[in-house]
Amino acid sequence: ETRAARGCWAIGGSGIQLPADSSSRVRECGVADDELIRAVEAGDLDRVDALIGAGGDPEATDPHGVPALVLAAIRGEPEIVRRLLAAGADPDRC
Repeated sequence: ETRAARGCWAIGGSGIQLPADSSSRVRECGVADDELIRAVEAGDLDRVDALIGAGGDPEATDPHGVPALVLAAIRGEPEIVRRLLAAGADPDRC
């Protein structure tokens, strides 16, 4: 069974779309963590907030194991750093 078949996501005009009731399925599907990393890399604070609000893991890592918090700091995104810390990202994890 694929993630799409479980109703975890759909492809829309602006990329992967999480369903409106996604908070109960975000971790099961593993979609939000990938999307969170992409939002951090893009400096998209609104998307970061939405994904964290939907249950995305603030300690998500990119394919190389770099945490979202480190990516935000490297990219000079202080507000995203603050949001990730407020959501529970570990500042000692790198």
